Amino acid sequence: LHIPGEDSLRILVRDAVDPSYVEPGYLVFASLTGDLMAQRFDLERHTLLGDPKPMLSGLRLASVWARYDIAASGTLVFGTGRAGGPWNSGAALTEIGFDGSETRYDLRPRSILDPRWSPDARHVAWIGPDPEDDTFAQQVWIYDTRLGNRPTPLTVRGDVRILKWSPDGSRLAFSTRREGDERTTVWTVRPGAPPDSIWSYAGRAFLGDWPSDSLFVLLLDSPDPDRFLTLTPAGDTAQYYAPDASLDAPVVSPDGRWMAYSSSPAGQNDWAVYVRSFPVPGAEIRISEGQGDFPIWSPDGRTLYFATDQSFNGDIGRLEYSIAAADLELAPTLRVIRQRQVVTGVPRGLFDLHPDGDRFLMDWPIDASENDAGAGRPIGFHVIHNWFAELERMFDGSDGR
Repeated sequence: LHIPGEDSLRILVRDAVDPSYVEPGYLVFASLTGDLMAQRFDLERHTLLGDPKPMLSGLRLASVWARYDIAASGTLVFGTGRAGGPWNSGAALTEIGFDGSETRYDLRPRSILDPRWSPDARHVAWIGPDPEDDTFAQQVWIYDTRLGNRPTPLTVRGDVRILKWSPDGSRLAFSTRREGDERTTVWTVRPGAPPDSIWSYAGRAFLGDWPSDSLFVLLLDSPDPDRFLTLTPAGDTAQYYAPDASLDAPVVSPDGRWMAYSSSPAGQNDWAVYVRSFPVPGAEIRISEGQGDFPIWSPDGRTLYFATDQSFNGDIGRLEYSIAAADLELAPTLRVIRQRQVVTGVPRGLFDLHPDGDRFLMDWPIDASENDAGAGRPIGFHVIHNWFAELERMFDGSDGR
């Protein structure tokens, strides 16, 4: 619990995720075993009363989120399936060919965020917790694709965000955010060595790209409006672009002349992919015909791949995306020659492109039938009307005990 005006955090419930406050005084949350729990909560004193009570089981978990929502009218909507802990259900590291073929890495299912190939394609790095650890501590992991050995954790734990390899593949850069005040720190690390802090910021920021040994690209989105900065290893920053719009996913072209990014008008959810000259920003060039996000350059810089066509697949209960490609003409001015779909029906908008430019990498959710942690209810969504009455009945005549 973080109380505005207090410089401290208080742990209310351990081994739980996704809390919600419900009038007239209940804290609702999910256990790591997939139970939806409720406990009386004193809002004025910020304290729990009595013991928690299970309201239902088999709740679907995904990372640190539980698939449920409670309307003010008292209606509960929840998803079921994969009733194990969020770190033990996880996903499979998967290569997706341009023909839609899937090749899974022989790894234990785990929570994987932002998987990235090294420049020589020998290693894959990602962010995630230890699947054998019951805590939520994120780490940076490296996997040798040739040896196929156990993934190796780096000496990094915490709220790790966004991974980037150095151009020569010898180091990794990432950003972390401190709980409470959202202070962001950018680090670099060599496998087997402690990380080095190169920049710190009193607000929310993300590492965007590492286009050269002497330059990083950052995205700042609080407390001021979104803006892109460049950062040197010495810690010097310069503003690159600060529009009246939301920004995301900056990535510099292989020749260093262009930067692609996604943007949406302020206060809207209408993301599209754009390009500007780099390092001096020129006119904005729209790349995606419709929606678009998370652009990645091809190795030759003549194609931009990006996620598009987000939709909900009700048959399997998840969001799906397409990966589109925009083929470019670079001279005399950059323009789109054509846009085409490459792969459809993928479960992630975040992906990486192989250094050879011929396949994608992403974390692919494991179905409950493929995972021991998925025992319980089948995958689906359910609605309970007047759920507040059931909540009151469970605690009726008691102090929560």
